Amino acid sequence: RSILPAFVAAGSLALAIGTVGAGSAAPHKAPLLVLVGPDGAERTVRSPDFRFVYFERIFYDRHAPRSEEPSGRRLDIEDRRHECTCVLLQDLTVYKFKNLRQIEILHAPKDPHILLRLTERNGRVHEHLFENLAGTVSSISPRFAGTVDGVVREFPLEAGGDTRNGPGERLARVLLVTAPPSSR
Repeated sequence: RSILPAFVAAGSLALAIGTVGAGSAAPHKAPLLVLVGPDGAERTVRSPDFRFVYFERIFYDRHAPRSEEPSGRRLDIEDRRHECTCVLLQDLTVYKFKNLRQIEILHAPKDPHILLRLTERNGRVHEHLFENLAGTVSSISPRFAGTVDGVVREFPLEAGGDTRNGPGERLARVLLVTAPPSSR
């Protein structure tokens, strides 16, 4: 007599219970973005797929025909795009969006530095300069991206202090938790 049918039945029962429990959870609300227009007017929009984007520069040393390169070698450079629901620093410190309440992007008009202020759900505040973000040293500038008004938009964090997406709006704040904290 085999005990395999008992394991299969127990596994399918656990799977059924797990899917029922997962469906009953409250839906996750999309982050609320605060965008500032060229005239200084603020507007708020939801972005269901908001994420942090950084680039990793990869160098490939490849063989090449002598007719193309006299040395017989060619250096190819590729910037790989990585997306995550976190803020990643150069020292590989990760601040996950699910643990953050708010992200503020602060910069003065004449100051070339951007300051990212990350507020955790428990109220702890971390401030990091733009230069501390992943991918700022050797590759394309990191950015935030998400769907705004049905269009995927990117908000680059440029070293010059500008977070504008072209001549339009810039990202000023991201509210990841919009409900007041529970009083437990």
